Amino acid sequence: MLGDLDGDGDVEVVVGSGDSLVYAWHHNGTSVAGWPQSTGGFVGFPPALGDLDGDGTLEVVSGSDDNKVYAWHSNGTAVAGWPQTIGMSAHQAKPVIGDLDRDGDVEVVAAGDGIYAWTCDLPTSDLRPWLMFHHDGRHTGTYRVRSDPWANFSAIPRGGVAPLTVAFSDLSTNDPTAWSWEFGDGAISTAQHPGHTYTTPGTFTVRLTASKAGESDTAAKRAYITVTFPDLPLDHWACDYVLACVSEGIVFGYPDGSYQPDESVTRGQMAIYMARAVAGGDEGVPDGPPIPTFPDVPTSDICYKYIEYAVASQIVFGYQDGSYWPGYEVDRGTMAVFVARATATPLGEPGMVGYVPPLTPTFPDVTQDPLDPYQACYKYVEYIAEHEVTHGYPDGLYHPEYVVNRGLMAMYVARAFGLL
Repeated sequence: MLGDLDGDGDVEVVVGSGDSLVYAWHHNGTSVAGWPQSTGGFVGFPPALGDLDGDGTLEVVSGSDDNKVYAWHSNGTAVAGWPQTIGMSAHQAKPVIGDLDRDGDVEVVAAGDGIYAWTCDLPTSDLRPWLMFHHDGRHTGTYRVRSDPWANFSAIPRGGVAPLTVAFSDLSTNDPTAWSWEFGDGAISTAQHPGHTYTTPGTFTVRLTASKAGESDTAAKRAYITVTFPDLPLDHWACDYVLACVSEGIVFGYPDGSYQPDESVTRGQMAIYMARAVAGGDEGVPDGPPIPTFPDVPTSDICYKYIEYAVASQIVFGYQDGSYWPGYEVDRGTMAVFVARATATPLGEPGMVGYVPPLTPTFPDVTQDPLDPYQACYKYVEYIAEHEVTHGYPDGLYHPEYVVNRGLMAMYVARAFGLL
């Protein structure tokens, strides 16, 4: 495989070998610093080169006879999260690197006992080496320096509190003459090096199309800019969960711009979260019926249509007195019930009818003992634990009595609906 590993403009040669090593040489035959690298077995097919982490440099990906696929940075250090194990030898399965689903992320594909695909944690910079073995669709076999635009960009800062002003820099090569930016929040620009202010929290994908003489190239970097709430810093434990829910239109902040992650969640607010998550956002939640189901939730209540939707979906029910009690705080035991029903198939309580929880409790404080005050929550807690929505606390307990706050609620929803 050929590619510019060190970014000096010259091509390096990268090959695997029967001695379980992957080698890299400069064009003059000298070894690249940090190479060769060892695998656990025979390497039959050439490695693949591509930018896995969006830093603008190439990584090397290779299969091996030890049932693993390895990935190294250009300096020979291992890429975080690799190697990956597959079901059989990968030494004759040449890995492929590319954006399979056009979401701006790079994927790695390799064959073993099946076809495996992994999505890398960071968006790709779309750095592409010479397409081996024969360079192009016409199989010319000729190395050629690109003359058409090759889009790339950077941004400072990449994250912060709203409103956040970001300076974007065009890093495109081959002298493009026109630029088209999409900042992910609906705003656009045609400047070469634009500045843009993000006014609302969220995680934003940025795209740049660079053009010249009728030719163009687009670089897309998914989740490239992170904008958060003033009371929810980037290092807050719930930040990623909250922003994932914001991006899906499941939760929003308060009029003063805050999120208030420590505020307790009520049954009315819980219904809003669940209804939006199930319906795919606020616009998917239908208007409620003309006559309220509950006397304490009139049609004028801000939670009305969400509660009615959650009730119609059998995600929530009222109390024996016929009321809903929208102002009641939600504890972790009750939250497990709501989340399990909202993610069951079919939707709602009918989806939980056939679920058989384990006989041995995952958490000693939520059991099937009739004397356990949270016995009624048992199968729901087990269901969300089985689906890795919750892992309990470091003391090994679930603590069903703890009141759920807005940060924890976002975590439940993000995990349950696969938002991260």
